Amino acid sequence: GLELHVQDDQLRFRDPETGEDLSTYDGAEDGRLAEKQGRAAEKRRADEAENARLAERRRADAQEARADAAEREVARLKAFVYDKGGEQAG
Repeated sequence: GLELHVQDDQLRFRDPETGEDLSTYDGAEDGRLAEKQGRAAEKRRADEAENARLAERRRADAQEARADAAEREVARLKAFVYDKGGEQAG
């Protein structure tokens, strides 16, 4: 069974096998609130990490698209110079 004792002017139950006090309602509620806030903070961190990963992917895709466009423009200009000049440009 449990032991009953006074701690800080409050009656508390203690498990004699472990020597630990059982949580009060307020203590348990504080623990639940802290756990909920911890989960919310972890979700925010995960969301921020995912958003950063997606933003980096968009930047990389845009950079790749610019590089592809530049390569196409170089090829177009080489073809233009070749057609106009009668000799290969490159």
